[in-house]
Amino acid sequence: MCTFVFMKKYHLIIIGISLVTILVSLFFGMSIQNAQDNFLITHLNIDEGINYFGVNEVPKLSFSAATITIIFLFALLGLELYVTKKTPIKKVKHLAIGALIFIVIILVFAVLTLNNPHYFNFKHFGMIWVILCLNVIFINLISVFVKK
Repeated sequence: MCTFVFMKKYHLIIIGISLVTILVSLFFGMSIQNAQDNFLITHLNIDEGINYFGVNEVPKLSFSAATITIIFLFALLGLELYVTKKTPIKKVKHLAIGALIFIVIILVFAVLTLNNPHYFNFKHFGMIWVILCLNVIFINLISVFVKK
């Protein structure tokens, strides 16, 4: 029972880090969306005091998004590996392996974005971070309530 309660804390930490990763991804995705869609009305936004990132800053924003989220992804990877290794409940172990697969997929796209931020525009590929992190959250919520 003590190990189960101890593992609950790790699941909740994983959920929190996944939420932060989603928020960072959404911020950069929205910034890139605004930069690409609002370039025609820049003169109007300047008059009103609204500033968006420029279209030429999109690759830099994609690179920044991948750089910031990769820190959280490595933390998620380490915590999920720890949960996989230490949990005594077989169902939770299988769920953690599924979450590990999602985290590795996100890491692959983060590395691809770092290597080529022009092609792997975070506007299009950023939803991968959001959807797969939501899956990690869902898996860890289920793991909190699984009993032997």
